[in-house]
Amino acid sequence: DDSYPFVRRRSLNGVPSYGRTTVTPPLTPGGHPVELKRIITSREYNTLTNDYPDPDRHVILQKRISFIHLGQACQIHCYLSPRTDLSILHVQG
Repeated sequence: DDSYPFVRRRSLNGVPSYGRTTVTPPLTPGGHPVELKRIITSREYNTLTNDYPDPDRHVILQKRISFIHLGQACQIHCYLSPRTDLSILHVQG
């Protein structure tokens, strides 16, 4: 089985929310991976990150800046860890 899970903590104005995503590879060539997402509690998040860390994965910290430019939604992802020299701009039509 090549599927893998990961957990995420997001904060908005200091209020965190937690989620767990399980990604399953495409079932057919050229297909899309399937992502199963669910909301988890802070206790479950802490258990998964503290008691069952995956040594093959890194904790990624990023800051997102969202804004509208010429009617298009934009986000800048500024990575803080493990790299600090990377930012990515996403523009949605």
